[in-house]
Amino acid sequence: MNTSRRAYLIYGAAAVLAALCMALLRGVFSAPDGKTAAGILSDCFLVPGIVLTGLGGLSYAASKGAYDALGYAFSRFSLHSLFATRKIYQEPETLYEYKKQRDEKGRSWSPAMVWCGLGSLLFSGLFLLLYAVL
Repeated sequence: MNTSRRAYLIYGAAAVLAALCMALLRGVFSAPDGKTAAGILSDCFLVPGIVLTGLGGLSYAASKGAYDALGYAFSRFSLHSLFATRKIYQEPETLYEYKKQRDEKGRSWSPAMVWCGLGSLLFSGLFLLLYAVL
C-alpha cells in the first residue's frame, strides 16, 4: 500500500473512531427519535472535522515557512543553549540562513489530513440536513 493511501486510511479511521466514541458517550443509541440521533451524529462528526482540517491547514502553512521565525527564535533561546553540551549540527546565525537550511532539508504537509477533515465536515453537514428534515 502506498504512503498516500495509508495516510488517508489512518486519518479517516481516526475521524470515524473519534466520532463514534463521542456518539457513544452522548448516547446516540438511546436517542428517543431519529432527529435527536441525527443531531448527535452531526455534532460528533463536526469536532474531528474541525480538528483535522485545522491541523492540516496549519501543516500547510508550516510547509510554506509561516512559522520559521518562531522556530528560529526557539532554537536560539531554548534551554539547550544554557547547558554546555556538544553541538551536533551547525546552528544558523541568521533567520535567512535558518530558512535556507529548512528549505534545503525539504518541507512537507499532509493533504490527507485536510481532505479527511473536510470529509468529516461533509458528514456533519449531511447529518445536520437530516436533522433539519426530520
